Amino acid sequence: YSSAMNAVFVDRCELVGSDGRLRTVFDFGERMKVRLGFQVRRPIDSPNFMVSFVRSDGVTCCTYSTEADGLDLGTLTEDGSLELDLPPMKLTAEMYSVQVTVRQPGYQELVCVQIGTTFHIRDELLSHHFGVFHERATWHGSAIPQVLAPTRSRLTAVRD
Repeated sequence: YSSAMNAVFVDRCELVGSDGRLRTVFDFGERMKVRLGFQVRRPIDSPNFMVSFVRSDGVTCCTYSTEADGLDLGTLTEDGSLELDLPPMKLTAEMYSVQVTVRQPGYQELVCVQIGTTFHIRDELLSHHFGVFHERATWHGSAIPQVLAPTRSRLTAVRD
C-alpha cells in the first residue's frame, strides 16, 4: 500500500464546449475544455495530473499531463481545480471515457486513478475504421486532376 495512494480524490470532471456549455457530444474538430475538481486528503508534492481519453474498446488514444506540459503544481495542501484547454479534437467518431490519473513526479507512484466521465465524438464519415484520429493531409502526384472539388474525405490534393 502506497503512502501517496488516495492523497488526492477527483470529485468533479466536466467537459465544456467552445460555447461554454457542459457537453457530452462534440463534433469532430471542435474544441473542448476539461474541468477537474479535486480534494486533497494529505499534502502531496508536485503531483502529476494526467487526463487520458480511452476509446470504448479500451484503447488509450491520448494522454495530457501537467508534468509533460511543464506545469509544476508545487505542494498541494488544499482542495482545488484545474482546467485543461484542448486543441481541436481530431479523434474519430466513437464513445470515449475520460480517465484521470494522479502520479508522483516522474510518472512514479500512483496517487489516484478514476473514470471522470464519458463523451462522444460525432462525424458522418470518420468512424473507428479510420483509426484513432484523423488529421487532414495533402496529397501530391501526377494522377491528381488539375481542378479538384472538395470531397467528404477532407483531403487536399495538389497536382505535381
